[in-house]
Parts: sequence; C-alpha cells; structure tokens
Amino acid sequence: NSLFCSITDRSEDDEACAAALKDGSIFLFHRLSPLLRHVQLVLQRLGSDGSQLKEAVLIGCSEQNQAQFCLDVDSGLCSGELDQAAVEEASQGTFIDLRKAFFLLPAAEASLCVLTLQGQALLHWHQTSRFCGASGQPTQRNRAGSQRFCSSSSTVYYPKVTSSVQN
Repeated sequence: NSLFCSITDRSEDDEACAAALKDGSIFLFHRLSPLLRHVQLVLQRLGSDGSQLKEAVLIGCSEQNQAQFCLDVDSGLCSGELDQAAVEEASQGTFIDLRKAFFLLPAAEASLCVLTLQGQALLHWHQTSRFCGASGQPTQRNRAGSQRFCSSSSTVYYPKVTSSVQN
C-alpha cells in the first residue's frame, strides 16, 4: 500500500516529515480535547515562523495523500500555549470531549473520529513519556512524533500499540 509506505517513510525521516508539515492538515487539541472546526486562523496565531508547529505529531495521511498532524495547544510541550477561549473564538469552533464528539458528528465523518482518537492517544503518550526509564533523563522526540529517544542511554521508545475490534 503506497499510502502506508509514504507515512512510514515520513515517520522515520525528519526532513520528509518537516516538508509534509508545510502542506499537511492539522487537528488541534486543548488538553487532549479535539477542536471540531477549521483551524487555519489559530495556526496563523501560533506564529508565521512555525516554531510552535514543531510539536505537531504525524498521525496519518488522507486519501489525497496529504499528511495529517495533531497538535495540543495547551499540553505544556508547546511554547506560547493559547487560551482555550481565544482558540475557540479564532476558529469559530469548540473543543469537546472526544466521547461526546462521536455522537455529534454525522456517520459520514466517523473516520475523522477514528483519526482524532489516534491523535489524542499519541499526544497523551508524548505528555506522559517524557523521561527515560533506564537513566531518568528527559527523552526527545523525532520530528514526526513516532518515537522518543534518550541520548544518555541510547534507548528508543515507541508508543504502545493496542489491538482494537473492527466490525
């Protein structure tokens, strides 16, 4: 599958991931609650230099082969976090608990909920996996957010992959 191969390449290649971020779409979160609205105005407020976007995590690829990222604007990992109300006003959207979102979105957008759930899980993993279990030193993430590594112990960490039931 060329789509899977493309994502795999981007998740391991920092330069390819950085290039994909320039043209990719971004799902915004605030304390792991997704924003259900277009986010372009919010991204402009994050700064034209793109420094805040370095914390965006690659979560997938659209059918049009556009990279998809997620970013928590109030995770403690981004510099210059944005206030929840300011983000909602700028985007004319609302951050909502993901469980409620499943009931609010039309069935045609169910795949969006699945992608959002994957993004939420990956953002949570980054927030809770900041230190090396072997050395106790802070870990660093790669550009795509697909792994964390400890330069002190040379340990590489990957997010836990759990099975799910599909109908």
